[in-house]
Amino acid sequence: MLREITGVTQDSAGHTRRWFHDDFFDLFVRQDRDGEIVGLELCYGVGHAERALVWKKGLGHFHDGPEAPPIARRRRRPGASV
Repeated sequence: MLREITGVTQDSAGHTRRWFHDDFFDLFVRQDRDGEIVGLELCYGVGHAERALVWKKGLGHFHDGPEAPPIARRRRRPGASV
């Protein structure tokens, strides 16, 4: 379960930065002066191939980090269903 980390350094843009953490994820939330969420970063894979799903108001979302490894192709037998 994500738990909020307190005492997070705030940025100079006037946004409130919040940090939530558990064993698998870090979630960073940025809020404007009115409390509206203006950015999110969900980080995962810490320690081996850290990646993040990022969303910024007005810009949309993207996936950041190293390329995901190619999915291993399964050998298909004739007549086998997908």
